[in-house]
Amino acid sequence: MLFKKLKLQNIRTYIDEEINFPGSSIMLSGDIGSGKSTVLIAMEFALFGILRGELSGESLLRKGCSEGSVELSFALNGREISIKRSLRKTAKGVQQTSGFITENNEKTEGTAVELKTRILSLLGYPPSLLAESKSLIYRYTVYTPQEEMKRIIQDDPEIRLDILRKVFNFDRYKLIKENANTFIASLREDILVAQAKTERLPEKKNEKKEADNTLTQAMLELESMLKIEGGLRNEKKKKQNEISAVEAQIGELGNFRQKLSAEEANHANTYSKIVYNAEKIAVMKAKKEAVETELSGMKCEGENELKLKIEALIKSISLVEQKERESLAKMLSLKEKIAESEKLMKKISLLRNCPMCFQPVNEEHKKHVLEEEQNRIISSTKEVEKLSKEKPDTAEKKQELDLFRQMLAKTDLIKYKNKVLAETEQSMKCLEEETEALKKNLVQIEQNKMVLKDKITVFSGADEMHKKLKIEYEEIIEKERLFYSKLAQAGAKKDGALIAIKKLEEEIKYLEGLSDGMKRKISLRNWVKEHFLNLVSLIERHVMLRIHREFSQLFKEWFDFMMEDESITARLDEKFTPIIEQNGYEISFADLSGGEKTSVALAYRLALSRVINDLISAINTKEIIILDEPTDGFSSGQLDRLKDILEQLKMKQAIIVSHESKVESFVQAVIRIAKNNGVSRVLSN
Repeated sequence: MLFKKLKLQNIRTYIDEEINFPGSSIMLSGDIGSGKSTVLIAMEFALFGILRGELSGESLLRKGCSEGSVELSFALNGREISIKRSLRKTAKGVQQTSGFITENNEKTEGTAVELKTRILSLLGYPPSLLAESKSLIYRYTVYTPQEEMKRIIQDDPEIRLDILRKVFNFDRYKLIKENANTFIASLREDILVAQAKTERLPEKKNEKKEADNTLTQAMLELESMLKIEGGLRNEKKKKQNEISAVEAQIGELGNFRQKLSAEEANHANTYSKIVYNAEKIAVMKAKKEAVETELSGMKCEGENELKLKIEALIKSISLVEQKERESLAKMLSLKEKIAESEKLMKKISLLRNCPMCFQPVNEEHKKHVLEEEQNRIISSTKEVEKLSKEKPDTAEKKQELDLFRQMLAKTDLIKYKNKVLAETEQSMKCLEEETEALKKNLVQIEQNKMVLKDKITVFSGADEMHKKLKIEYEEIIEKERLFYSKLAQAGAKKDGALIAIKKLEEEIKYLEGLSDGMKRKISLRNWVKEHFLNLVSLIERHVMLRIHREFSQLFKEWFDFMMEDESITARLDEKFTPIIEQNGYEISFADLSGGEKTSVALAYRLALSRVINDLISAINTKEIIILDEPTDGFSSGQLDRLKDILEQLKMKQAIIVSHESKVESFVQAVIRIAKNNGVSRVLSN
């Protein structure tokens, strides 16, 4: 892996800057605070994103800006790769947004996690690092801030050992042992539970023997009862047939009784009819005699003669009444004329002027007119008197008409009486004939009743027999009910035994399986406890010894190479803690000078990088190293040795961050960075 280009937009003190990296030794030169370390931090952010507790979005995004981004291009195994990550300020703070990765001009967008997953795969780093807050392999092989390395050296030995376990990936041995102990504890719990449960196995086997005996007894009992069932069924069927036969007789008996009842009702009705007819004939006979007596005293003229007389009288009366009406009308007319004349005379007597011409009326004329009207009144009065005297009298003729009508009515009555007499005689004859027929039918009904009574006598014992058979049948039913109750109990006993046996077999099978499993778990627990853990510890010790031997040797070589004072030596103890000695006495790291501390840190850093690269062969970052202020406190001689160190490392790309001008003499390229008015710029590239 070789870095090619870095683009920064609104990252810390950078606004919009592009840095090109040659494939050689490079020095990032600039004053303290100019922005050199920001370049290294931005490169790490581009590769792995925000690091919890190490690198936040707020610390990266330029103050006052809402968005920023980092794009890093690098070569890897003959491929050109570019990755870009962006930052955006939101209400929740500065958040990392989605970005993209380009491989040989093929662009793929992804979330922060997806990009980190892809980078880990490209660099050959273990996928387990995805969940880590920082990429330990990158930090301890490519880029380690100098102060962080000094802090690791001064940390508690156990903390440093845990870090190195993670770096060298042999913390898995510790995890394996922890998991093994957890597994042993789990096995112990399972074994205790299984032991508690399998204690019931003998008890369950005894219960199964008892259930087997119960099943055998139930089967024998069922076999015995099934032999009885056939006889009981035949007995029941026989009794049912006997009851059916008696019920058929009872049915016949019922029919005969019903017919006898019908005949008795018919007999009563027929007798009642005969009595009724006799009474009716007697009434009709009395009526006949009364009519005959009445007719013997009735005599009158002929009907036709009476009708002619009545008709003539009606015509005569009508003519008289017509003439009377005409005379009355004439009298009314005359009276009206008399009234009009009297009214006119009164009016003329009072008249003075003519109503037409208004001239005075002549008295002579008035007198003449009055005389004429008086004569009319006298004439009309005489005529009225004459008409009054000539008024006809129809009362006598009307009396005669009434007499004739009464006589005609009497003739109709005689005719009606004769008709009633004839009808009565006919009805009497019909009733007498009907009575004779009813008497004959009554004799036949008496004969039918005798026959039916004889038949009823034949079946008279069927009811008692039926009651007896029903009692016997109920006894059989009760006997059958008790039998089937016992049969059901025996069946339930059998079924219960079968269910119990099945359940016990399952429990026994489960407990036997549990017992076998418990034995296997005991064996497994003993193997893990007595063999596996010892083997893992042995492997861990061998790996640790190999790593410690190589690490300690490289650390000593690098330290000896950088130190001017030959009286000071260094080595690593069993927990990878640097032990510094001078003239045979141990010296605390805190008591060392600045250059000596830097020498210890740089030697530790270079040795650690070499061991990791040798141990993890698959990683693709072996050709590059970044040294952050590796010369802090170095003497001029030690600065010269740094050139030799770079040559010995044989890295294709080495990036050195330093403000020492002498370093420029032994690197192939220098990238100068300056900051003015809070903005960092690349002056030469």
